[in-house]
Amino acid sequence: MPIALMDPASVAALLADIRTLPEAPALVIIDTLNRNFGPGDENSTADMTKAVAGLDAIRTATGAAILGIHHSGHVEKGRGRGSSVLLGAVDAEYAAEMMGNTVQLRSTKMKDSDPPLQLAWTLEKAELAMVR
Repeated sequence: MPIALMDPASVAALLADIRTLPEAPALVIIDTLNRNFGPGDENSTADMTKAVAGLDAIRTATGAAILGIHHSGHVEKGRGRGSSVLLGAVDAEYAAEMMGNTVQLRSTKMKDSDPPLQLAWTLEKAELAMVR
């Protein structure tokens, strides 16, 4: 269920739910940032700063890594859409791109180390047996 990253009460409710888990998570995935942004404008520096503060609160409280799924811009495909605050705040950024039946994953930002090698996977259809 989406939360509003800009709203401290919404982030606190998520953290309360996380505390009920039998084990602390190692990774929290926000899919997608837009769905979990809240009522703000992701183009606004002030609103994106509040959302980043929400992500930081989750990271700090859980000790988990945060993976945020975010879309590229409509016109500028080479960067995430919205305010550049997000790019400035992240430690690493990766771009996933579908080319035919191949998915390519490449590093577009690596804060404190050299970028890793590009990865690629070829997708194939597989028939699955129906289990009843």
